Amino acid sequence: MKSGEIIKEKERLMANQNYCIELCDKMFNITQFEIIKILEDLVEFSRKNKLDFAHPWFLYKMGCCFYRCSDIEKSIDLLEESYVIFEDNNDTRGMLNTSVALISVYSCCFNFEKAVEISLRTMDFATEIKDYEALSVLKADIVGMYIDMEDYEQAIYISQELESMSYVGSMSNDFIINLNRAICERHNENTVEAQKYLERAEVLLNEKNNALRYMLLQEKANLMKLRGMYHEAAIVYEEAANLAERYGFTLDQAEVLLDWMDMDIRRRRYESAGNKAEEIISLIGNNKNCKLKRKLYFQMSTVFKALGNSQKALFYLEKYMEKDKKISEALKSPNMKELELKRATDKAQIYMTLCIQKDQLYDSLGRIMSSLNEEGIFAVIAQEIQNICNPDIIQIVSYDESDSNYEYKISFEKGKNMKVENLSVESNTFSGYCIRNDREIFINNMENEYSRYISNFDDYIENVSKLQTGSDAESSEHIPQSAIFVPVRFRGKVRGVISVQSFSKDAFTPEDLSFLKVIAEYSGIALNNASNYKKLENSANYDFLTSLMTRSSILKTGKEIYDEVNNNRSSDGLFILMIDIDDFKKVNDNYGHTVGDIVIKKVADIISYSVRSNDKAGRYGGEEFIVLMNDARRQVAIEVAQRIRSNIKNNSQTTIRPGIEINVTVSVGISGTILREKTIDQLIEEADIALYKAKSEGKDKVAEFINEHE
Repeated sequence: MKSGEIIKEKERLMANQNYCIELCDKMFNITQFEIIKILEDLVEFSRKNKLDFAHPWFLYKMGCCFYRCSDIEKSIDLLEESYVIFEDNNDTRGMLNTSVALISVYSCCFNFEKAVEISLRTMDFATEIKDYEALSVLKADIVGMYIDMEDYEQAIYISQELESMSYVGSMSNDFIINLNRAICERHNENTVEAQKYLERAEVLLNEKNNALRYMLLQEKANLMKLRGMYHEAAIVYEEAANLAERYGFTLDQAEVLLDWMDMDIRRRRYESAGNKAEEIISLIGNNKNCKLKRKLYFQMSTVFKALGNSQKALFYLEKYMEKDKKISEALKSPNMKELELKRATDKAQIYMTLCIQKDQLYDSLGRIMSSLNEEGIFAVIAQEIQNICNPDIIQIVSYDESDSNYEYKISFEKGKNMKVENLSVESNTFSGYCIRNDREIFINNMENEYSRYISNFDDYIENVSKLQTGSDAESSEHIPQSAIFVPVRFRGKVRGVISVQSFSKDAFTPEDLSFLKVIAEYSGIALNNASNYKKLENSANYDFLTSLMTRSSILKTGKEIYDEVNNNRSSDGLFILMIDIDDFKKVNDNYGHTVGDIVIKKVADIISYSVRSNDKAGRYGGEEFIVLMNDARRQVAIEVAQRIRSNIKNNSQTTIRPGIEINVTVSVGISGTILREKTIDQLIEEADIALYKAKSEGKDKVAEFINEHE
């Protein structure tokens, strides 16, 4: 972010202080020192211009940066200062963000009592105000705290909870959740699971959080080390350390070097390990990061023991044990027990709610899965959602990755139809975000939370209003305050989005999100089943080569038309054309069946565009075709038959190879009835007789079955 850009950002900030949150999010992929310099300017600017809402956000962001730069004391001071201002401003989101950051900082200092105290307070607060994203980030931070204490069993327990429950967070938070799980599985020497979670984490890296890639590389190297792939691990460690240094993540650079140093010790490369220890000491200095120091002391004790320096080995072992004692005390503390009890209670309450909904959910899934019609599936989904979530707005969109737009299949507001035009998947909309990122959206306070997903809410509202079209469409006068958007997936690809919205704040719960995720999952399967059924139905009704109706389908249609003619006395009548390609056997004999198929397809295409729009054409068998003409007169039937014959004669040229072309003709037989004295089978038989007559008269002819009684 350059000085010219800062001036523009300040102008925008003066117009709207809420922009400060988005502005903080924009500071990525530059060094922490550059970010701190920008933030120092913004802190002074916001103080000078009395931007009371924005000011603590810049302090909070700066506190986070100082933590990554290894200045723990400065980080704590800034975070504590920002928390007090957030509290005075009653800025709940700021209070939650700062609390989560403080948990990480106090945890790395091994002030677990303070970290747990904040965790308990924040968990209650986030639950009370229903900020489930903050709750997700908080639980991810608690996982990190248990990893710092090397209690991997508890860390996995909470990670599993985060996976199974529908807590919604940013992609960066999801990245941390999966990375932490990989770390736990590695420590348990479960390399297959560790690899799985690493792969999940890697998918979640994007432009905005790419600076976190060093963490992924570090854990990849750790896994390689466990597998004995030392050479490969060294290359990846070096890449991770360089990346952390590039972005100014001093503490993280030191942590990468510590893991690399551990590999040197395993390989008995003590001189190299000692060099890394010196570099680590220069990075962490005298700061309060007990997590890194504890690990460093243990490894230095191991190095000196191997080198025969028992005095220094004992010195560092004692320092290690001093730090380790803090972990043991923390695990036994009343606060830690209270934290574990609270988590268990919360989880039990969620499971109880889900059990109450279970029977209703099973009934809903049964109704969704029983439909084999796409429209029917959408209607059932909307009804089931209405019954359980009772939203003000229900929308279902479908998406085909071959198209740049998504299509609204259902859009209801309080039961009234909202006709909405298709939108680009790149549009500034929640559904667009959901499809592009394959992620759920959970909002219970639109004003505070929209910026996580779309850039400009005013433009979004204006665009949505413009897109409401149609004379029978209703226009919404309200703005949703709560919303859930869930991707509909099948085989790993997004096929659409289900969304519920409410005009009230705090309208939805994580249980609603869980319900919608299950509905979306089964909807993806149901829609795929409907698509397969449609294809199966299509293959049964339409010939795969010509796309005309199959023999069984055309005969069934003929019976239906015949019955309709009999019931409709004003109808002119039913005529049947039987069409056969002349001398087709010679085509197959001389040029092969592949050329024969090309000729049949070309003849079928010509028949399709030669008949009337309401006529039905089918492949009767082999090279023979049939056309059903309802509500037709004799002269019209003859004209259509002649048009088919003429068009095929003049347009059926097929190039076999350069310089060699073949052209075919057809013979056509006509039969029909107006007085309804014949069955459909008799009419087909008579058309066949007329066709034989056309053949016998020299081919490339139209012949009519003459009935003396008509």
